Amino acid sequence: ENIIITAAHCLSSVPEATAIIFDTEIHDRAQIRYVSKVRISDHWNARSGLKVDTGDLALLHFKGSTPAGFEPATLYPNTLPIKNETPTVVAG
Repeated sequence: ENIIITAAHCLSSVPEATAIIFDTEIHDRAQIRYVSKVRISDHWNARSGLKVDTGDLALLHFKGSTPAGFEPATLYPNTLPIKNETPTVVAG
């Protein structure tokens, strides 16, 4: 309800100062939520800048709830098995 998955490389140097805009444009009617917690993959700092970056993943927890008209995306159907240590690519 109030967590967003994003790429770690998209965050600023102060990720807790990030605003999430629920719109396709920035304007005064856009619904905005502010990030209250950030969790960046431990692998990102260790592997960023390599030929193949891995761990380019961050979770943003925002204050409040998802605005009306928006709903979470289905990333992976629960009917398919996923095993630990399985390489996964998330894009969006």
